[in-house]
Amino acid sequence: AGSLAMIVLGIMKALIERAVKVTIESIDRVLLGVDIRIGHSKVVFFCPHDYTSKVIFDGVQILNPEGFEEETMMESKQVEVEFALWHFLWTWISPRRKQILIKRATLTDVHVMYETLTPELGLNDSNVAT
Repeated sequence: AGSLAMIVLGIMKALIERAVKVTIESIDRVLLGVDIRIGHSKVVFFCPHDYTSKVIFDGVQILNPEGFEEETMMESKQVEVEFALWHFLWTWISPRRKQILIKRATLTDVHVMYETLTPELGLNDSNVAT
């Protein structure tokens, strides 16, 4: 019985991790106006040091808006986002506003490809400002 429970929990965790990845990749253009690609996602439900939850994304790419030469605006080897799970669940159950309280975000090995459409205009005409 214990082995079966562990298998079921493992399958549920894998499904949740996949759902997080697919959800972010499907709402990225609506929220940010650009596409996000995620290689793999992992969910840690309870971090023992402060009882937060964590989502870890490996191989993250944020693509450039249309009109820029380079395909990728930013890439990071890993992005970790710690948040209060109970707060998140409560706000999503509540009929009021939906929000996530992010306690910490860590980006590892980040590369930003800064590009401007017209270099003389500077940051206002760049992929980073869009």
